[in-house]
Amino acid sequence: MKLSDEHKQYLANKHRGGLNNQKGSAYELIYASKEIVRLLAQFNNWENIFVASQIEDAFVDDFLIVPPDGYSIYHLCKNVQSLDWNKEQKGDPLYDFFWQRAYSLSNQERIKLKLVYSNEECKVHFAEIPDKIKDVTEKEHFKAYPSMNAMVIDNPSFRADINSIVAYNEDGYTYDELCALAEIIKCQWEELGQPNARVSLAQIKQRAQDKYPGQINFKGSRNVEIDDNVVEIFSTFRGFKYRTEGNNLRWQYRRMIGVTALSDELATKIIVSNPQNIFDLISILN
Repeated sequence: MKLSDEHKQYLANKHRGGLNNQKGSAYELIYASKEIVRLLAQFNNWENIFVASQIEDAFVDDFLIVPPDGYSIYHLCKNVQSLDWNKEQKGDPLYDFFWQRAYSLSNQERIKLKLVYSNEECKVHFAEIPDKIKDVTEKEHFKAYPSMNAMVIDNPSFRADINSIVAYNEDGYTYDELCALAEIIKCQWEELGQPNARVSLAQIKQRAQDKYPGQINFKGSRNVEIDDNVVEIFSTFRGFKYRTEGNNLRWQYRRMIGVTALSDELATKIIVSNPQNIFDLISILN
């Protein structure tokens, strides 16, 4: 599929409008920073994961993730009060998603599309995704935070991700330190993420370390293996979830989330203590 002159003009106007929309850009910037931190926490091969913003020749153009699985994940970020799927005029989400799907699939691009919105009272929040786009589309409510600091304080999942991408600190990280780390990531993305430029997570990480030597120390890329006896103890607690990330153990039980440095000393303590209830285990991990 080739873009028509009408579509080319629409995308040129859309791209120009996106660059000028400072309110929307602030929302996109904080959301993108949150996703970059999540990707840094989730993956180790950072040089093979790319992000971009304000994508030219894209209908869904606010933010793009290209992870190792080969899918291009296009995001449309809407910090507005009213939003629904019922309209299909230019500028409406359904219009953009329909044509992005058509354009990408005709060019054999493997895609996922995501609508990110701030108002959980809007119609999109409650409505089903339309049939014509639902095979490639999902939606996500993301609160409009005024700053990265506000997200650190309010969002425990984000705090856990921030904790998991940096090297272990035996004294733990204070809220102020986590806020500073989050702001560092955001600033690197803000500087590197120029319109239509693809940036790897490795570039963001390296720039952060170069600009703030000694202030941010990312985790190693090798995942530490958990002692088999510890794995067996973990398995006795229903609902306890965990995974290793570098030398950290990322765990969750109900609404409790934590990141604990893995070590021989920790494994020995768990095995010797042989906790009989989940709260004894969490006490050890904390």
